[in-house]
Amino acid sequence: MEGRRKILLIDNSADRKDRIRTLKDKGFGVYPALKIAEARNRCKPGSYDMIVVDSGEDQNVALELCDSLRTRSPKQLLLLMAAKENPSPVRDYVVSRDPVTLAEKVEVLLGHRTESAEFGLVA
Repeated sequence: MEGRRKILLIDNSADRKDRIRTLKDKGFGVYPALKIAEARNRCKPGSYDMIVVDSGEDQNVALELCDSLRTRSPKQLLLLMAAKENPSPVRDYVVSRDPVTLAEKVEVLLGHRTESAEFGLVA
């Protein structure tokens, strides 16, 4: 039986509790971090099944973190949440901040992993 999938959610926005609750309701273990700086040391390869970063705090810092994670661990599942009112950065892992849309995307990505897969998607 598969264990509970662990998600590091880096989110400092006022509505972050809605996203946390929605992901937990879907059965994910959610480990919140309020600040990108606080989360940097927690983003070690293999620590989380997925890392979700809110670009609202500082989009440039969020992008730098995501790019750094991709360089260090290319198979780490990663999502960058972007608000509709802000122009989305050009990345293949950008997702809406809407809790339901986020949870659906997380389910799709984590649903394609096998128990033996340490990181990444199964082809």
